[in-house]
Amino acid sequence: MPRVLVAYDIGNNKIREDFANFLQAHGLVRVQRSLFIGKVSSQTIKDIVRKAAKIIDLSRDVVHIVPLSIYEYQHMKTIGTPFNKLQEGRIHVIM
Repeated sequence: MPRVLVAYDIGNNKIREDFANFLQAHGLVRVQRSLFIGKVSSQTIKDIVRKAAKIIDLSRDVVHIVPLSIYEYQHMKTIGTPFNKLQEGRIHVIM
């Protein structure tokens, strides 16, 4: 299953929240306010592309969809407290 990182800068609060909810509903995990990561199907990646193209203002918003190799995904480094752990009240460092 492909691994993907999705980062965005969306100005409209309602659209930004809708997109974040969409990503979470499709199995991605929020690691920063506008950064999600996860293992998803190729079809889900296509769905993310279509959703982003449909809802963002192409003249000022941006969505980055970055495929990650298994090596990159498994060797990712996290220093500090990821956003999803702050919400859960747990703090740790992954190195």
